[in-house]
This record gives sequence, structure tokens and C-alpha cells, in this order.
Amino acid sequence: MKKLWIGAAFLAGLGAGWMTSWSVRRQALERQAEIEKFKSVERELRSRLDALERERAAAAPETPEVGPRPPVPASPPASPPPRITADDPVTRQELVRLLNEKNEKLAAAENNLASLQNRLHELEERASSLTAEQTRLAESEKQLQERLNGATRLTEVLQADMKQRNERLAQLEVANQELRKRSEEAGRQFARFSQISEDLIDLSRRREAYMNNIIRRYREATDQFRTLALRFDNPRDATGSSSQDLSRIQNVISLADEDMRQLQALNAQATRLQRELSVARK
Repeated sequence: MKKLWIGAAFLAGLGAGWMTSWSVRRQALERQAEIEKFKSVERELRSRLDALERERAAAAPETPEVGPRPPVPASPPASPPPRITADDPVTRQELVRLLNEKNEKLAAAENNLASLQNRLHELEERASSLTAEQTRLAESEKQLQERLNGATRLTEVLQADMKQRNERLAQLEVANQELRKRSEEAGRQFARFSQISEDLIDLSRRREAYMNNIIRRYREATDQFRTLALRFDNPRDATGSSSQDLSRIQNVISLADEDMRQLQALNAQATRLQRELSVARK
């Protein structure tokens, strides 16, 4: 684009140069016409001077001829109007002054014409230089235009490629958002699964502890029942400690019942967590 502006500027300069050259030519022609006019006036003045010289020579006194006298006219002829002759010093000085003035103007016009011709020659050389420069710039502009066309085609290809990449990037962004949502949902589900699993493990451990306690207490109660039965078989040993054995057996059974209730509560919690786990998997 910069080269195009430079080319336009050179074209404008070339046009201005041609306009200036044409103006100088016109001025030279006008000066030439003035010179021709001055030369014509000079020729006219010289012709008038020559005529005055001839009149002065003709007015010189001549030797009278001997012969019969001419007849006297009846009435004298009318006197001719006064004529300007070369003997008149004022007229001659005026003619010389006019001639000198015209010669000076003619010399000035010739000098001006020579100056205009020199300027015209310089302008013609400048116009030739501008023409050569314009030719070079036109060639450079052609090369730059070809490069610009190539760059434009490359830009179009890159823009098409960029458009495809942007479309693919938009699709990947949508897929990434979907995956992010799924990942967040999976993270929440995993956290919920982890919590439920930990709760189930804790419930399982506590259930196992209660079951072990219940088994241990039932074994203890069974052992005490056996001991009490043996004492009943020997009446002498059963008189003092039977009531204490029954009290211990009842206490063990009460503790076993309490453990059973806790175990049932834990079983209910485990069932609820398993249902929540099944719902979370859907």
C-alpha cells in the first residue's frame, strides 16, 4: 500500500512537471511573439528613418535650369500641410529613443526567452527522469502486487485453517465441559460411595463386635446354667450360691438382649445405607 501511495505521488509529480513544462512553453511562445512584435516595430522605425533620410536628400537645393518661365497660374495653389522631415531634431531624437527602447526590450525579451528555454530544457530532463522513475516504480509496484496477491492467498488459506481449528476447538470445549460435568458428578458419587462404604465398614465392625459380645454372653450364661445345674444335683452345694448364680445369669441375659437391640439398630442402618448405595449407582 505504501508503494502504491509513492507511485501515486510520483504520478502527481510527473503531471505537475508536465503542467509546468507546458506553462513554460506557453510563456516562451508569448515571449517569442513579443520579440517578433518588437522586431516588426524596429523594422517600421528603421523604415521611417530611411524615408526621412530620403526626404531630406530630396529637399536639398538644386541648380536652377535656364529656360522659359512657366506660365503664372490664375490663382496660387493651396499650400500643402507641413511635413515632418528628418531635419526636425525632436522627431529624430524621439525615433532614436524609441528605437533604443525597443532594442532594450528586444534584448530583455531575448534574455528572458533564453532563460525560459533553459528552464524548459531542465524541465524536459526532469520529466524524462520522472518518466524513468515512474517506469521503475511501476515495475516495483507490479512485483509488490504479485507478492501481495500471494500473501492474500496465503492469508485466505490460513484463515480457513484457523476457522476449522476454531470450530474443532469449540467442539472440544463443549466436550470438555461435558466431561468436566461428568467428572464432577462422578467425584460427588465417588465421595458418596466412599462415605457409604466407610459407614458400612464401621457398621460391619460394630455389628461384629456386638455379635461377638452376644455370643460371649450366651456362652457365659450357658456355662452358668451348667454350673447351676450341677449345684442342683448336689443339694449341699446349691444352698448358698444359687440365688447369686441366678442373678448373674439374668444380668448376662439382660446385657445380651441390649447387645441384640444395638445389633438390630445397626442392621437397620446397614439396610438403609445399602438402599442409598443402590440409588446412587443409578
